[in-house]
Amino acid sequence: MTRKQRRTGQKPSGRPHKPIADDPDITTIANADALRRLLQIGEREAFDLAIALREGWPIEPKPGSQAAFEISAMNSFRNRSAVLRAKAKRLPPTIRWQASLAAAARLLRGPKK
Repeated sequence: MTRKQRRTGQKPSGRPHKPIADDPDITTIANADALRRLLQIGEREAFDLAIALREGWPIEPKPGSQAAFEISAMNSFRNRSAVLRAKAKRLPPTIRWQASLAAAARLLRGPKK
């Protein structure tokens, strides 16, 4: 709410913000945080890896590369990674740490048997 709206009693215009804690991307952000800490890689690499593992599907790699993933035609890895990094910066630290620790525990535990 702006000062003018408080002074005049007007309602805020536009759609209200959604709570960031209810965002479905929080799992991918938490996985990226956990991968960054566990593998000691950079933030961009961690987000790219988390996107590939959660949202991508494997494709035939180009010569000289070990693996290749593709995500939906509407997004590129660079765009999706930038969106998730921006969302991660808006997350409150407590939610980010809790989600990151839970993701790290899942990654260390491995797949269910």
